[in-house]
Amino acid sequence: MLYKASCVVCHGSEAAGALGPRLAGNPMLSNDKAFKEIIRQGRHIMPPLLDTLTGQQLADIHTWLQMLQ
Repeated sequence: MLYKASCVVCHGSEAAGALGPRLAGNPMLSNDKAFKEIIRQGRHIMPPLLDTLTGQQLADIHTWLQMLQ
């Protein structure tokens, strides 16, 4: 799963947060543009993943996170 490869270390296995913020139920998920920008450019201690994920992979992670709400 893409989330486990790229996100689980900081955001936890169920996106409940750990080193990074909680993603499950995060209002940012309703703003597709903001979500993509944060992932691509990074934020605070999160590194940019611009060259790590394809557009489809990013969309797949976004969809999965939205299902956790």
